[in-house]
Amino acid sequence: MLLSLVLGSGWAQDWGAEYLSRCQEVADNLRFQFMYLERVSANRWLVRVVLGRAGLALTRLTLDALAEPVQIGLEDLAQALTRQDGPPDPQLLRRFTNRLQRLQRELNLANYVVLEPRGYRCLLTYLGRVVGILRFTQNNLPRPEPRWREAYLRSAFRFPEPGATPGVQ
Repeated sequence: MLLSLVLGSGWAQDWGAEYLSRCQEVADNLRFQFMYLERVSANRWLVRVVLGRAGLALTRLTLDALAEPVQIGLEDLAQALTRQDGPPDPQLLRRFTNRLQRLQRELNLANYVVLEPRGYRCLLTYLGRVVGILRFTQNNLPRPEPRWREAYLRSAFRFPEPGATPGVQ
């Protein structure tokens, strides 16, 4: 991974201006798609928020119990939602939507891209920590992640309900 990051950084310096510009264009137009709770243990849940555009699920953020973004790779250490006597209140996710508008304004784009075999990725940061990834094809098209929609549809706790998000992929 470190080698990929270093190569990605050097690649970005030589070829990356076009790719960073494309990343910024997509990042500036990210909109809330849906969110759901994902059970991480018997009485612990994490809030997963999917952002995208034009019905495409392009990046997923994890929020802790205080509605703060969790750094990628540290989800197991996050302060999860807990409830000893059952699942969280279904209205809880609606309350998290209030935080989303401010959060979207606070996300930044890292100033380099990372090369992947089938394209490249850009990193979304919050207070200097990587909290989301945007993936692109070699043709500069955003690459959606269908498994996030599948997880959303499987979750018993989601917002909005599936019928309210037509065409999200």
